[in-house]
Amino acid sequence: MLGGAAMAAALFAAPLQAAEPNLNTPPPGARAQPNVDPTDLGMALMSAAINADGTIARGEGVIATGTTKLGLGVYEVGFDRDITRCAYAVTVGESSIGSATPAAAGVTRRSGNDNGVFIQIDNAIDGTNVDRDFFVLVYCGR
Repeated sequence: MLGGAAMAAALFAAPLQAAEPNLNTPPPGARAQPNVDPTDLGMALMSAAINADGTIARGEGVIATGTTKLGLGVYEVGFDRDITRCAYAVTVGESSIGSATPAAAGVTRRSGNDNGVFIQIDNAIDGTNVDRDFFVLVYCGR
């Protein structure tokens, strides 16, 4: 028979559980597949944090060979797959720690580049083009 302390320990002991399965598929850091299986119901999410000078700070699926600063506040960002049937979002922000300066950004497909988007950033006060760090998200269905 168990004593009082042993009984309490047995009653309140955490039950043994099987290890939780890793539901991160693909695992963090994996690249979006260039060709998607038609039976795959998932989506590809690609991202880019771009510095004001057009260099890549970080991202998933973004490629340096297709990413460049084209002019004042104007950029091209390239990804490692065709994104013509995808949705794009851009927002101005700091790619590192800092103070975000107000600006407006727009994004559209890049003419002549099925793997790229065109970004334009304007000063929020007077509408002139300005160089700013920014973030791009690309959502691609199957």
